[in-house]
Amino acid sequence: MHSYLFKAIKNNAKWCDLITKGHGKSGHFESGLWCNTNQVPLFYPNIITLDQKIGEAQKDIIDTITRINPKDNWAIKDSYAKLELEEDGFFELFESQWFYRSPELDLPKISAEKRQIVKIETETDLLLWEKAWSKHQPITPVEASIFPKSLLSKPDVVILASIQGDEFISGLIANKTDDVIGISNLFGLSLFEHEKMVPLLGVIWESLGRKSFVGYESSEDIERAVEWGFEAIGALKVWMKS
Repeated sequence: MHSYLFKAIKNNAKWCDLITKGHGKSGHFESGLWCNTNQVPLFYPNIITLDQKIGEAQKDIIDTITRINPKDNWAIKDSYAKLELEEDGFFELFESQWFYRSPELDLPKISAEKRQIVKIETETDLLLWEKAWSKHQPITPVEASIFPKSLLSKPDVVILASIQGDEFISGLIANKTDDVIGISNLFGLSLFEHEKMVPLLGVIWESLGRKSFVGYESSEDIERAVEWGFEAIGALKVWMKS
């Protein structure tokens, strides 16, 4: 197992916890998993497995799920792709790969003209950023906002956008935990597009320190990003139940 796999998983769980807390629907960490028994925002799970041995105690997870009663669908982020949940009424929503990039690797130089990068620091800009982000999602969010304004006051969270004229054309979010920086919520760009990614990642290092980048994306995107330092470090699955 890659030494940074658990750090990537923990970073993602803390990000999900931060989002749900911002909505007044706190989760909690228990017995090798993060659990939230509330109805969580769209695209967020109710359970994230933290312990790779949790597959041996699958019943415990199912028992936890039975105590959850959100209005619609709920999900389990199977962080090590270890669970078999079909017989319990779940279906596999998607499979991805955790990624890692060492801070010892410099960011590549880009020949293309650098885009103007802005940090999102006001509620107005956060709403505009989310509107731009939502246009790239498979389902249009119905909530007034998925990203709570409380994120703006978090020193370990950076929300960035590339702008063209007055429009946010691409962006992402970074959250720091321990010695890693999680990269998530990409829109208008892909991990392998280093010409677009490098200016954003440079600002992240300036803001949060030069730390390892972690997160998850599709196997295909990570394979195409290998040439500039990213590597796949483990599989994950997301399961849903209606």
